[in-house]
Amino acid sequence: MSRTGAAIYPEGLSAVLRPVAWLRPRNQAESRFWIANGIALALLGAAWAVGLVESAALGRTAEHRVIEQPVVALVHFLGIPHYVLAFFFLLGSRHNRMPGARMRIGLGFLLGVVLCAAYAAAGGPPFPGSSAHIVDLRSGLLAVVLFACFVLHEIRDQGAFVSRCEDGAPRSLLWAVVMFGCAAVAVLAWSAAVLGVNAQAQALLPFDLAPVGRVVAAILPILALTLAVRRALRTAAERESLSHHVLWQRLSPYIRMVALVIGVILVGAAITGRVYWVVLTHFMVWYLFSTAAFDADRGDELSGDWRTWVGSRFRSVHWAMVGALVAASLVWKYGFDQASGIPFLLSDGAFVNWTIIHLSSSWVNRSS
Repeated sequence: MSRTGAAIYPEGLSAVLRPVAWLRPRNQAESRFWIANGIALALLGAAWAVGLVESAALGRTAEHRVIEQPVVALVHFLGIPHYVLAFFFLLGSRHNRMPGARMRIGLGFLLGVVLCAAYAAAGGPPFPGSSAHIVDLRSGLLAVVLFACFVLHEIRDQGAFVSRCEDGAPRSLLWAVVMFGCAAVAVLAWSAAVLGVNAQAQALLPFDLAPVGRVVAAILPILALTLAVRRALRTAAERESLSHHVLWQRLSPYIRMVALVIGVILVGAAITGRVYWVVLTHFMVWYLFSTAAFDADRGDELSGDWRTWVGSRFRSVHWAMVGALVAASLVWKYGFDQASGIPFLLSDGAFVNWTIIHLSSSWVNRSS
C-alpha cells in the first residue's frame, strides 16, 4: 500500500485489506471469472428456492424433485448445452477443418466412449463430486483422477482466456502453470484427507497415523511442491534469459488464475459440500467468453451456414437448450412420476459419461 494509503488506514486495517485488494480483477479474464461466479451464485439461490418450493409446498421427496440437489441440478442443466455446443464449435473451428483434425476429434470421441465403459466397469462413482458415493479406495481414486482431469481442462481453458487478454503472456509456459495448478489441487486434496477434514475421505487412506503424524504427512507435500515450483521458476528464468522479477511478471496472470480456480474449489466445497462449483464456474466463464466473441463478430472462425447460424444466435440456442432440459425434467418427474433422472441425459452417471467424452474429445487444437 502507498504511503498515502498507510496514512489513511491503520496498520491493522491495511493488513486486512491487502488480500481483498489482491482479489481485484487485473484483466478481462479475471473480471469474467468473477462475473461467472456471481451468476452461478444467483442461479444456485434460484435453484435452492425452487427445490424448497418442491419439498415444502408440493411435498415432493428428494428423488421426485426436479431440483434434488441445487448445484448438481444446475451442473446437469448447464452442462449438456456446454458439451454439445462446444463439440460443434470445435468441429467448426478454422483449425479443425482438415480431415486429419476431424479424425483426431473423432478418435477422441471414441476414446471417451471406451473410457466411459472402463470407468463404469472399474466401479467409478456416478457422482464423483460427492464423497457420499465414494465407498472404497478404488472408487475414491477413480473420482480423484476424473476430477483432476477436469481441473486440468479448466485451468488450461482459463489460461487460454488469460492469453487473449494479456499482451505478451507466454503461452510456452502455460502448460507448466497448468501442471502446477493440478499438482496444487492434488496436494490440497491429500492434505485434507490426511487431516481428516472429510471423515469418509480420510477413511479411504490405507494407513492410520497419530495426530502429529497426520500434520507432518499433510505439510510435507506442500513444502515439496513449494520447493519444486521455486526450482522450476529458477530454471525457466535461466532458460529464457530473464530475471526472476520479469519472469514472475509474465507468469503472474496465469498463477493468479490458478489460485482463483483453487479458491473456487475450496469455497465451493465448503458451501455446497461438493466440488461441482468449479464445474459450474467453468460452464459460465465459457458462456461469457463465447457470447463476447460472437458479439465482436468473431463468428467468421466458423465455417458453414449452420455454424454461422448457431453462432449468431448463441444466447438463444444456449438458453433454449437449458429450458428444454428443464421442461423435459418436469415432464419426467411430475408427468411420469419418476424417481430417477432421464436415462442417458439426466440420470445417475449420465453426467459423468458426458464429461469424460467432452474431456477426451477436446484435447485438440482450437481457435482459442
